Amino acid sequence: MINQYSLEGTVELGAGSNTSVIGGDTLSVGGTARYADRPTITYTPISGRKFAASLLTPVSPENIFALVQAGWPADVILRLTVRSINGIDNEWASPANRRVADPRFAELLNVWSRLRTSRALGLRRDKGVGAARIFVYHKADGMSDEDKRDLAFLQETLGLDPEISEYSLSYGLVPEKPNEIKVLTSSILQIMNELAWRMDVPPEHVDEGRTGPSFTGHDVEAGPLIRIHTSTEEIEDGYVIVRNRDHWFYIDDRDVASKRTFAMLQIILSLTDRGEGARGPVVTISN
Repeated sequence: MINQYSLEGTVELGAGSNTSVIGGDTLSVGGTARYADRPTITYTPISGRKFAASLLTPVSPENIFALVQAGWPADVILRLTVRSINGIDNEWASPANRRVADPRFAELLNVWSRLRTSRALGLRRDKGVGAARIFVYHKADGMSDEDKRDLAFLQETLGLDPEISEYSLSYGLVPEKPNEIKVLTSSILQIMNELAWRMDVPPEHVDEGRTGPSFTGHDVEAGPLIRIHTSTEEIEDGYVIVRNRDHWFYIDDRDVASKRTFAMLQIILSLTDRGEGARGPVVTISN
């Protein structure tokens, strides 16, 4: 968006002299001023191959764990974007692969979150090194007993050598070499599809074959990633509201967890952007 401002002004001064008997001299002063604000909004929609690539490209594991390292909640980011870690499966909501999560997956997220918070575990990528690495920081004063238990659980569950402190991080289903952390991540399209199958749908829509039943296999302790409700009455206090087939689908404005998940989608979408320059404005609106 570009804003253009302009301020224009004119001043006029006039005088006249009359030599007639009944006439008199005249003097006039005048001025005008004008202020203009002309905003121009340019939209460059993503389309074609770039749009498809953004939707279909899996999110980089390095970017995901960089968000976790920066303080984003691991239990939300990893549940939203990761399908499995070293073969330990997350829950899948889509009918083609529907399954509940491996019980170890939820504990992995809790362990990872605690180790990051205590600064016992981190992510780093040195210049010139191809793959990112998960790094175990051995503190000078030693780890706490809880950190030691958490680290032992992480290493045992993922099949990592406890004698080393660096593990390569990359995309994949199962490790091909010792001491690798292979993360199978989702694309934006897969993430949206997963969330869509978790929303409440009218029973009559299921009975009529318009959609399938909602997925309700989420971990009870962690709770659902997002709650999208449905109502036949118009919603007044919704964060996001969509009307379809005489029903209102919405996220409650008081549901902070669902609002956070929805907002994260835009951040994650930017992680798959290839960063190509715009080809030129497609739609321009000016005033």
